[in-house]
Amino acid sequence: GLNNGSSTFDGVMSGTGYTLGGPTVAKKGSGTFTMNGDNTFTAGSIYVYSPGKLVINGSQPQSPVLVNSGATLAGSGTVGNLMANGNISPGNSPGILTCSNLTCTASGTFSVELTGVVAGTGYDQLNVRGTNTLAGATLTVFPLFSVPIAMGQQFTVIKNDGADPIVGTFNGLPNGATNITGGFRFKINYSGGDGNDVVLTLVGLPGAVAGSSVTSGNGNHAIDANECNNLNLVIANLTGIPMTGVTGTLYSTTLNVMITQPESAYPNVAASGTSTNTTPFQISTLPGFICGSDIHLVLAMTTASHSSFSVPVLLHTGEAAVGAFLTEPTLRLKQCSRWPERQGCGQECLQQIEVDPQNCLVWNIVSNWYEGRKCVYCRKTFSKLNHLDHPPALLSPDHKTVEWRELRPEQLPDIFSTHSPVCWNCHVTEIFRRLYPELVVDRKPEPKRMM
Repeated sequence: GLNNGSSTFDGVMSGTGYTLGGPTVAKKGSGTFTMNGDNTFTAGSIYVYSPGKLVINGSQPQSPVLVNSGATLAGSGTVGNLMANGNISPGNSPGILTCSNLTCTASGTFSVELTGVVAGTGYDQLNVRGTNTLAGATLTVFPLFSVPIAMGQQFTVIKNDGADPIVGTFNGLPNGATNITGGFRFKINYSGGDGNDVVLTLVGLPGAVAGSSVTSGNGNHAIDANECNNLNLVIANLTGIPMTGVTGTLYSTTLNVMITQPESAYPNVAASGTSTNTTPFQISTLPGFICGSDIHLVLAMTTASHSSFSVPVLLHTGEAAVGAFLTEPTLRLKQCSRWPERQGCGQECLQQIEVDPQNCLVWNIVSNWYEGRKCVYCRKTFSKLNHLDHPPALLSPDHKTVEWRELRPEQLPDIFSTHSPVCWNCHVTEIFRRLYPELVVDRKPEPKRMM
C-alpha cells in the first residue's frame, strides 16, 4: 500500500480484528489492492484512503467500509454498511457490488459503466440491502456499449431491497431529470424498478436516421411488393464531436420483408453533420407483402467514437422515401401534424428542406433561437447549444418551465413567440420550487444603506 504498488490477496482474513474502533484493513497509497477471499474477521472496519483503490470480490457482510474522498471502492463482492465520501465503482468492468446501508455525502461519486443490457455482465449495479441515502453525491455514467442499444432501454443502477425509499438525489439530478454523456441521454427515476430503485432510461441517442432513398427495383424509386431494392440511409450526428469508425447493420422487423445485404460502412460524420452509407443496403419484399404498408427496420450502428446504438427506420411503400438521387424532386409528405386542416397545401416546406437542409433541422432552429438571448432568471447569455450539454428550457406565460425537447416540433415557432428562455440550472431550481414549495424561502435583497 504505502509503496503505491498494486497487489492481490486470495486468502481469508480471519480472527477478531481491531476492537478499539479503528479499521482492521486499511488501504493506503495510490495503488490497487484486490481482496478475493471471503473474510471472516468480526471486528473493525475497512478504510480506503485517498488516492487508493480497493477491490472487494469476496463476501464479508459483517464489515463496514468507509471510502475517503478521492479514494475508490470497486469489485463484485459483499460488504456491510458503506459510507461513501469517495468514489463507488461497482464491479470489475462491469459487475454488481452489494452492501448493507448506503450513506453518500456530497463529496461522493457513484460511477456506472454501461456496456450492455444485463446487470452484472452488461452494466454496473449497486445492490443495497438496507437504507439508501444519496445526499447530493455525483453520478458519473460511462456509456461504453459493445452491443447496439435502443431507445427506451432501462438500467437499474441501484437496486434497493425492501420498501424503504431512496433518500435524496444525485447532484443536479432531481427525479425525472436527464443526464447527457457521450451523446447518450438518460432520464433518472428514483422510484423505478419495483418502486424504490434508481433506474436510468435511455431517451436520447448520439445519432439518428435523417433520410432515405430507394434505387433499382422496377425503376420507380419506390418499394413495391415482390421486388428487390437498393437502399441508402442518411445518418445524422447529433453531437458536437465528429463520429468516426462508423458501420451499420440493417435488420427488418416487418413480416415479408428481408434484408439481403445488411452491412455497410459510413464515412466519418462531422459534428452535427450527416453521412450516407458507402455500400447500398439491399431490401427485398416477398409476394405476401402488402403494398402501401409501412416497413419498420432497425439500423444498428457501431462507432469508434460514440459506442454502439440502434435507431429505428420507417419506410413508406408505394412511393419513394427520398428523391435525392432523381433529377426531379419526389420527396412528398405522407403524414403531417397540421393535417387535415392544411392538407391541401402545396408542401412548400419540402422545398425549404431541399434548399437548406441544415437550417431546417429542429436542433439548428432551436439553437439559433437561443443563441444570444439571456435566461429570464439569472440573465446569463446563451451561446450556441451543444448536444452534450443539459438542454435549456422555456418559461410559459403561466410561469411554468418546460424543456424544449418535450414540445412537439411544429409548436416551436408559436411557443418561441410567447415563451422566454431559461437555462438548465434555473429550470432545475424552478422544478424544485414547484414540487417542494414548503422547502423554499424567498428573500428580498436588503435595501442599500445611506452613508
